[in-house]
Amino acid sequence: MGIYTTLHKVISSLGGLLLILYQLSKINKNDMILSNLKKYMLDTPYVEFSNFILLSFSHLLLNILGSTKNKIASNLKGLLGCFLSTYAFMIFMQQLYICYEYYVSEIPIAKENLYLCIYLMVYFVAMCAESNSNMSSKKKYLMGTGKTINVEV
Repeated sequence: MGIYTTLHKVISSLGGLLLILYQLSKINKNDMILSNLKKYMLDTPYVEFSNFILLSFSHLLLNILGSTKNKIASNLKGLLGCFLSTYAFMIFMQQLYICYEYYVSEIPIAKENLYLCIYLMVYFVAMCAESNSNMSSKKKYLMGTGKTINVEV
């Protein structure tokens, strides 16, 4: 396994957990105070967070416990990766819009939003690479080809 394969496998596995912790910290930090209500409304994702938690934990468990030789587990990891990459792309576009609005209104961009944009872009690319490698038909053919044994009697 190459260094890039290992890197995007680690990022795609642990990246979801980091996003879950980030979302939970935002909910506890804001506590719906009126001064933070606008920022909380801007940071609320379009996709429900409970769906992301279920998908992320399922993907993490399949990455940890699933065998690479099991075609069903690989296809399921690829499908979950597609859903998670879509979620990451949607929240990335939302955070990019927030950073753009801060830039237009000449308010200094919060470092947290900028770092989150960079992290979401890296997570999105890692999830796309992981899904591509899991759903690749070339990999299936290489793993599924067996040699015939001729037995002469």
